[in-house]
Amino acid sequence: MMTKHLFLLLFFFISLVGNAQKIDTATYYFDNDLKEVAEKYSSLLIITERGDYSPLLISDGQGGFSTDYISLTENLANVFNFKMYSGIRYSNQPKMNLRSYTIEMCFKLESIWGWIKIIDFKEMQTDRGLYVYDGGLDFYLTEETANKSLVKSNEYCHLIITRNDTTSKVRVYINGQLELFFDDSAEDAISINTLHFFQDDALQSGIGGEFMEEGANGSVAFLRIISDSITDEEAMRMSSSLKMNINSGKADVLIDESKIAVLNKLQNIIKNVERAEEEEEIIKEEEVDVKPIEPVEEETTTVKPTSVKTSEKAFVKEKFKSDFEKKNKASSSDD
Repeated sequence: MMTKHLFLLLFFFISLVGNAQKIDTATYYFDNDLKEVAEKYSSLLIITERGDYSPLLISDGQGGFSTDYISLTENLANVFNFKMYSGIRYSNQPKMNLRSYTIEMCFKLESIWGWIKIIDFKEMQTDRGLYVYDGGLDFYLTEETANKSLVKSNEYCHLIITRNDTTSKVRVYINGQLELFFDDSAEDAISINTLHFFQDDALQSGIGGEFMEEGANGSVAFLRIISDSITDEEAMRMSSSLKMNINSGKADVLIDESKIAVLNKLQNIIKNVERAEEEEEIIKEEEVDVKPIEPVEEETTTVKPTSVKTSEKAFVKEKFKSDFEKKNKASSSDD
């Protein structure tokens, strides 16, 4: 039977779970296709040199699937190879709320020199976005530029960019370490509709446009988009679990972690309450079963006192008997 205490605890924590923020995740492994793992979100599209999009591989050298060795995680993984002037597009269907978000990816570039656009947030209509610049990181039009030895040519790196909409702060991590931090009150790092990866925005000018060199050949092994920001500790944990995520079939997903934490806490509290109630019942049973110990009266032996007269009479009688026996003995020996 559920006690009043237990019922109130359940009600309280169910309310917390119901109010917890819903976190959505789209994960892509590039296992010979561009499908989202759970097939809850739309497949990625290939951006071609012509500036159009294709759900299928095309025959004019825009990219393809292969297996590659990831030195970062020391294992083989399925990857998608993209060509310069092409990339991939995330359509955000069904739509996530990406004002607060985390984007995680594992990729490599054949060349790291100059400006290479990694993520475009504005429908490829502006130069603003996240770049690798001579091996460093740069979010164009901010004043922050990260160390220029972070990204090496032909070596996979693990990149995380996360934005907190409450604070408007953006953090960018390479291999679990915070490398870029800036204020995004201008909302340059927000995309409502689509995200473009490894594709420069100058496609609007056509082939040979002024900024078309801002790209590179490369490969991507893992991509994950989460509708919430993360902390430094979570970024470290995601970097540590990268090997499991790449081509494993099971990502270390952050979906509804807040709900899971609340439910785990609830489960522990319920166990403690049930244990306390069981102990209370045992104590009550022991109180009922144990009868109070009645004091035992000590048995006393009553010794009747012998009167002085009785003692004297017995003494005289004994003495007389003894004297009589002695006289008889003496008479017998005279005869």
